[in-house]
Amino acid sequence: MEKFNASIAYDRHLWEVDVQGSKAYSRGLEKAGLLTKAEMDQILHGLDKVAEEWAQGTFKLNPNDEDIHTANERRLKVRHQPRPPPCLPCVPLSISTSILFPSSYDLRTGGLGRDGRDVGSTRGP
Repeated sequence: MEKFNASIAYDRHLWEVDVQGSKAYSRGLEKAGLLTKAEMDQILHGLDKVAEEWAQGTFKLNPNDEDIHTANERRLKVRHQPRPPPCLPCVPLSISTSILFPSSYDLRTGGLGRDGRDVGSTRGP
């Protein structure tokens, strides 16, 4: 099954796009207050080093690398040891939903409070 799911042979050509996406995600997490600026800078620096390895042809794939993102993430962890960005599916559901849908967010009104004000940008307790 792992062989069937592995796409690394194809998407290894997408390393640059994956690095750019990971950088954008890290910036978004910092903007949302989930990473400090120092943590974001450390991740961005690490991703620059991973990109250098790809560009220079020195990036070594691991047999366990299922796709380009897991390969880049593995290398980032091994080489640079930054705090990994929060991954909502990896945290308990109660935490995930509190991040995605703060207590003031009303699913029935699309984030609008009973008085019609936009509350989607506020954070719950």
